[in-house]
Amino acid sequence: MSFAAHAAAFDRDGYTVVRGALEDVTVARLRDQLTRCAEAALVHGGASQAGQGGGPVWQVIEAHHHVPGVLDALRTVRIAAVAAACLGARRMQLLQDVLLVKPAR
Repeated sequence: MSFAAHAAAFDRDGYTVVRGALEDVTVARLRDQLTRCAEAALVHGGASQAGQGGGPVWQVIEAHHHVPGVLDALRTVRIAAVAAACLGARRMQLLQDVLLVKPAR
């Protein structure tokens, strides 16, 4: 998918999917670790409720403190380049990461 197509999807939908930016093994490892982080935060009070009305959505601020590899994944050149294209920016700076947890319907 081209940068322009990502930007168009972002403008239309509010998000875009960057396929192939991370290896499958990295995605599987991060999914497992982030799931455990979210479960622990919900049990031990490290998560706060996000938003209003649309059902239970929880957030864990700065999940990278609890899950090794999150920052490396977020700083992947392809992901940063797509984010910059979507926002019309020449440069990107990661200020905060937030893990959002929303139960499946």
